[in-house]
Amino acid sequence: MEFRHAFDPGRAVRHGWEALKKAPAPLFVGALIMNFAQSGGGGFNNFGNLGNSGGGWDGGGYDDDYDFGSDWNYRLEAGLDTLASSGMLQNFTGSSDFDDPAFLAGLLIGGVCLLVIFAVVFAAACWVHVGWLRLHEQVIVDGEGTFGTLFGGKDRVVDMILWSLLKGCISFATMIIAFLPGGLLLGIGIGMEIEAIAAIGGVLMLIIGIPGLYYVALGLSFGSHALVLEGRSPMDALDRSWSIARGNRWRTLFFLICMGFVHFGAVIVGFLLCCIGLIFTGPAARATCDVGFTESFLMHTRGEEEAKTWKLVEHCGGLY
Repeated sequence: MEFRHAFDPGRAVRHGWEALKKAPAPLFVGALIMNFAQSGGGGFNNFGNLGNSGGGWDGGGYDDDYDFGSDWNYRLEAGLDTLASSGMLQNFTGSSDFDDPAFLAGLLIGGVCLLVIFAVVFAAACWVHVGWLRLHEQVIVDGEGTFGTLFGGKDRVVDMILWSLLKGCISFATMIIAFLPGGLLLGIGIGMEIEAIAAIGGVLMLIIGIPGLYYVALGLSFGSHALVLEGRSPMDALDRSWSIARGNRWRTLFFLICMGFVHFGAVIVGFLLCCIGLIFTGPAARATCDVGFTESFLMHTRGEEEAKTWKLVEHCGGLY
């Protein structure tokens, strides 16, 4: 099926909602786990905080004129002087605790424990992620879903870990490369107190950095589905995802923005329900949108004829 027909956001939301009604318990629990494991989803759910707390770049809420020069240098020097006069800086850098082997051993053990906890949580999230995508397919194709499917992804957990690490490395490298030119100019401008250079650096970060990040992120957005639902290796999933995204990035972005509005609406409803409602509306929106995305992926990759035989499509009265 053509990409523009497969990734119809209206149909995806309708079918995703019907899927949630067919298998409410496993989809709700799976969405709850995925929200927790990925801090609210990942993908394009979190666009970042582009402003300042308390006011914007126009100085609202502050008395500063946001000059790149002496004002901020003065504040930094004053803060360091305050720390030095209070003894806090000296106590931290010159503390005899760092000469104590027992103290250093405690720091090392604590750091290792944190790494172990992070690794366990990361592996568990990858394990559930495999089952989460398989659960979508089960509900879409068979019209039912089970907890056994949700927690049955151990056979591909290593591949999902490798894919997640590969995706993270590519995203990190892209961020460095995309923001490096503008970031260097911005730093030079601030250091030399030349606002024009700093402004050029900021503009470059906006026109090169952000589009670059989104271009790569959209190219990676189908990798998990290719890995799990098509049985591909991490490198094959990367190639497959990039191939699907080629020529379809604007449509993919539009689809994800529409899903983002669904999430935003769920958050608003949750707040209106005394905030407690977020416990229910958040996972419900996550399940609806994620199943809709998976169904769209399957329609595009498996074709219209096969899609007509799926229980969810029959239940919803057809493909359109």
